[in-house]
Amino acid sequence: MAEAVHYIHLQNFSRSLLETLNGQRLGGHFCDVTVRIREATLRAHRCVLAAGSPFFHDKLLLGHSAIEIKTVIDECTQIISQSRGPKVLPPARPPPPPPPPRSRSRSRSRSSAPLLSAMSTEPAPASAAPPEQTPEPPVATPATTTTTTTSGGGEPPEHRALVLTGFGGYEKVKVQTRRGGGPRAGEVSVRVRACGLNFADLLARQGLYDRLPPPPVCPGMECAGTVCALGDGVNDRQVGDKVMVLARSGLWQEVVNVPAGQTFPMPEGMSFEEAAALLVNYITAYMILFDFGNLRPNQSVLIHMAAGGVGTAAIQLCKTVENVTIFGTASASKHDSLKESGVAHPIDYRTMDYAEEVRKISPKGVDIVLDPLGGSDTSKAFHLLKPMGKLITYGVANLLTGQKKNLMAMAKTWWNQFSINALQLLHQNKAVCGYHLGYMDEEYELIGGVVAKLISLYNQGKIKPKIDSVWPFDQVADAMRQMQEKKNVGKVILVPEAPKEESKKEEN
Repeated sequence: MAEAVHYIHLQNFSRSLLETLNGQRLGGHFCDVTVRIREATLRAHRCVLAAGSPFFHDKLLLGHSAIEIKTVIDECTQIISQSRGPKVLPPARPPPPPPPPRSRSRSRSRSSAPLLSAMSTEPAPASAAPPEQTPEPPVATPATTTTTTTSGGGEPPEHRALVLTGFGGYEKVKVQTRRGGGPRAGEVSVRVRACGLNFADLLARQGLYDRLPPPPVCPGMECAGTVCALGDGVNDRQVGDKVMVLARSGLWQEVVNVPAGQTFPMPEGMSFEEAAALLVNYITAYMILFDFGNLRPNQSVLIHMAAGGVGTAAIQLCKTVENVTIFGTASASKHDSLKESGVAHPIDYRTMDYAEEVRKISPKGVDIVLDPLGGSDTSKAFHLLKPMGKLITYGVANLLTGQKKNLMAMAKTWWNQFSINALQLLHQNKAVCGYHLGYMDEEYELIGGVVAKLISLYNQGKIKPKIDSVWPFDQVADAMRQMQEKKNVGKVILVPEAPKEESKKEEN
């Protein structure tokens, strides 16, 4: 198999090429070539594996894959040479050679396409005017902008909002003044009292979350407040109703206009801070554990980042099922809190190999793994599963290593990303699932049903959002730092104005 040998040499060269690329200031080009080299090598790798099978008859596809890698490498080399001189945009990527006209090969051509989703938001260089594109309609985003008009004759009142002005560090999120109009037909206006801070917001600040429109943009996926105005046709909400709001973005504002269907009545006795901590974390944890995981009595669960928002939600939901054994990873300082909340076996991931620690207690592994980490940790999670176990991956926290985007961490995470084909999965008797709440913004009935179950559990006293800290809009950088440095135990909340109790504490 001369083609296979040729591929192996090219793959080794592509690995060293990634290290070289990391030293260049290539911006979005690095993200692009990283993913493309990985896609091409994965396709060729599958061909090499298939070549050893008596069922493999498609040597032409293997040769094509090797040629494709060579094409990408030639372009990367050109990018490197250009980056050493004056900054010049690389030429447009030529289309890869067409695959041989065999129906079997086409099904393998996009085996790694999902890997691009978290890195597709790199902004274009300022010197290049990008072609005009029609953006995807933001189905679940609030309709409040600086240009919104009202039906009245006077100017709409001003309100404050947190705005992501560009990708980068904490300083990129700023408090700005906006003018928003009244609600349109089918919408309600909500006076916001509290907002939730989520890990996706940290990714979005670095340009690593593809569900956020390009900056300048107001982030925020969840909030809670009071309905202050109704649009035409809204009959199931009243002015004065206390509601929780779920949207794709745009909720870190004092006033938001949202479709009435994206609001949910707050349970009796729930605070605004608790309401802002419920939707994203608890919907995620519920659907992962029960819809994908099918959690049942006497099973075991490994929860990564167990002290975070989703982690605390998952722990509480696990306790609604009889005799579930919970393993949770967190820094040692949080172990007492985890034990109090119901984690039987807290593990310090910073000083221990959590896979070895789980095996010491449960040699066969666990039934369910919640994986928000990505990269090599996904592979470890898969191998920790018992037969009939389920791995649910729902994030790439390993991408965040500092305030700003780290190209080396990105390359390492995606290069080590777990990959398995259907035949290997068949032999393992295990399941791998992927979950992304941001891509379910049109599943109104599905999400509404989950929220109804969560409200019922809250009213029964079985779940209660745990609030780590509350920060005014003016201290959003400190709030993000609290979460990104993993100091929080529970949910981090943003509020338009400093809470009176917090203000007194700061004065003392």
